[in-house]
Amino acid sequence: MEHKIKFMYTKVFMNHWFECDLNLDDRKELEDGIIRFIQEAPVNNHGHDFPGAIMQDTGGAVKYRFTPSKSNKGKSGSYRTIYFTFDDQAKLFLFFDIYPKSKKESLTNQQKKMLKKFSKDIKLFVKRGND
Repeated sequence: MEHKIKFMYTKVFMNHWFECDLNLDDRKELEDGIIRFIQEAPVNNHGHDFPGAIMQDTGGAVKYRFTPSKSNKGKSGSYRTIYFTFDDQAKLFLFFDIYPKSKKESLTNQQKKMLKKFSKDIKLFVKRGND
Protein backbone atom coordinates (compact mmCIF):
# COMPACT_ATOMS: atom_id res chain seq x y z
CA MET A 1 0.00 0.00 0.00
CA GLU A 2 1.38 3.37 -0.98
CA HIS A 3 1.31 6.07 1.67
CA LYS A 4 0.16 9.57 1.02
CA ILE A 5 2.89 12.13 1.63
CA LYS A 6 2.25 15.18 3.83
CA PHE A 7 4.49 18.16 4.49
CA MET A 8 4.28 20.38 7.56
CA TYR A 9 6.42 23.34 8.55
CA THR A 10 7.15 24.94 11.89
CA LYS A 11 6.80 28.68 12.22
CA VAL A 12 10.57 28.91 12.76
CA PHE A 13 11.17 27.06 9.50
CA MET A 14 8.90 29.35 7.51
CA ASN A 15 10.38 32.49 9.07
CA HIS A 16 13.90 31.30 8.21
CA TRP A 17 12.71 30.19 4.74
CA PHE A 18 11.60 33.70 3.85
CA GLU A 19 14.71 35.23 5.50
CA CYS A 20 16.73 33.08 3.05
CA ASP A 21 14.85 34.89 0.25
CA LEU A 22 13.03 31.70 -0.73
CA ASN A 23 9.39 31.70 -1.80
CA LEU A 24 6.48 29.27 -2.01
CA ASP A 25 7.51 28.15 -5.51
CA ASP A 26 10.87 27.14 -4.02
CA ARG A 27 9.05 25.24 -1.28
CA LYS A 28 7.06 23.36 -3.92
CA GLU A 29 10.37 22.49 -5.59
CA LEU A 30 11.65 21.13 -2.25
CA GLU A 31 8.51 19.01 -1.84
CA ASP A 32 8.66 17.74 -5.44
CA GLY A 33 12.29 16.72 -4.96
CA ILE A 34 11.41 14.66 -1.89
CA ILE A 35 8.44 13.04 -3.62
CA ARG A 36 10.64 12.20 -6.61
CA PHE A 37 13.26 10.69 -4.28
CA ILE A 38 10.63 8.48 -2.61
CA GLN A 39 9.23 7.34 -5.95
CA GLU A 40 12.69 6.57 -7.31
CA ALA A 41 14.26 5.51 -4.00
CA PRO A 42 17.61 3.81 -4.45
CA VAL A 43 17.95 0.18 -3.47
CA ASN A 44 20.10 1.23 -0.51
CA ASN A 45 19.93 4.66 1.04
CA HIS A 46 21.31 3.33 4.33
CA GLY A 47 17.99 1.53 4.83
CA HIS A 48 15.90 4.72 4.67
CA ASP A 49 13.14 5.63 2.24
CA PHE A 50 13.69 9.37 2.63
CA PRO A 51 16.43 11.73 1.47
CA GLY A 52 19.14 13.11 3.71
CA ALA A 53 21.15 11.80 6.62
CA ILE A 54 20.03 11.18 10.19
CA MET A 55 21.90 13.49 12.55
CA GLN A 56 23.47 11.87 15.60
CA ASP A 57 22.20 12.75 19.07
CA THR A 58 19.09 14.57 17.79
CA GLY A 59 16.36 11.99 18.30
CA GLY A 60 16.09 11.26 14.59
CA ALA A 61 16.37 14.67 12.93
CA VAL A 62 17.35 14.46 9.28
CA LYS A 63 19.57 16.96 7.49
CA TYR A 64 18.91 17.45 3.80
CA ARG A 65 20.60 19.80 1.37
CA PHE A 66 18.30 21.83 -0.86
CA THR A 67 19.48 23.95 -3.77
CA PRO A 68 16.72 25.86 -5.55
CA SER A 69 16.91 25.67 -9.34
CA LYS A 70 17.05 29.48 -9.50
CA SER A 71 20.42 29.41 -7.69
CA ASN A 72 23.47 29.86 -9.87
CA LYS A 73 25.94 29.40 -7.02
CA GLY A 74 26.17 25.59 -7.01
CA LYS A 75 26.66 23.98 -3.61
CA SER A 76 27.60 27.32 -2.05
CA GLY A 77 24.09 28.53 -2.86
CA SER A 78 22.45 25.62 -1.11
CA TYR A 79 20.58 25.38 2.16
CA ARG A 80 20.48 22.80 4.89
CA THR A 81 17.02 21.78 6.01
CA ILE A 82 16.33 19.89 9.21
CA TYR A 83 13.23 17.73 9.35
CA PHE A 84 11.64 14.78 11.11
CA THR A 85 9.73 12.07 9.30
CA PHE A 86 6.97 9.88 10.69
CA ASP A 87 4.86 7.11 9.23
CA ASP A 88 1.21 7.18 10.17
CA GLN A 89 -1.73 7.03 7.79
CA ALA A 90 0.62 9.12 5.66
CA LYS A 91 4.34 9.68 5.38
CA LEU A 92 4.75 12.96 7.27
CA PHE A 93 7.68 15.31 6.80
CA LEU A 94 7.83 17.95 9.54
CA PHE A 95 10.35 20.63 8.64
CA PHE A 96 11.96 22.22 11.67
CA ASP A 97 14.60 24.64 10.36
CA ILE A 98 16.54 25.86 7.33
CA TYR A 99 19.75 27.85 7.01
CA PRO A 100 22.33 28.66 4.34
CA LYS A 101 25.10 26.07 4.35
CA SER A 102 27.61 28.91 4.12
CA LYS A 103 26.42 30.31 7.49
CA LYS A 104 26.55 27.22 9.69
CA GLU A 105 28.51 24.00 9.27
CA SER A 106 27.11 21.87 12.07
CA LEU A 107 24.85 22.08 15.10
CA THR A 108 26.03 22.75 18.63
CA ASN A 109 25.44 20.19 21.38
CA GLN A 110 22.80 22.52 22.82
CA GLN A 111 20.95 22.61 19.49
CA LYS A 112 21.12 18.81 19.26
CA LYS A 113 19.64 18.50 22.77
CA MET A 114 16.81 20.83 21.79
CA LEU A 115 16.08 18.76 18.67
CA LYS A 116 16.07 15.58 20.76
CA LYS A 117 13.53 17.06 23.17
CA PHE A 118 11.39 18.31 20.28
CA SER A 119 11.55 14.83 18.75
CA LYS A 120 10.32 13.18 21.96
CA ASP A 121 7.49 15.70 22.28
CA ILE A 122 6.33 15.36 18.68
CA LYS A 123 6.51 11.55 18.79
CA LEU A 124 4.23 11.59 21.85
CA PHE A 125 1.86 13.94 20.06
CA VAL A 126 1.74 11.70 16.96
CA LYS A 127 1.25 8.59 19.12
CA ARG A 128 -1.62 10.19 21.08
CA GLY A 129 -3.34 11.01 17.81
CA ASN A 130 -3.45 7.29 17.03
CA ASP A 131 -4.71 6.05 20.42
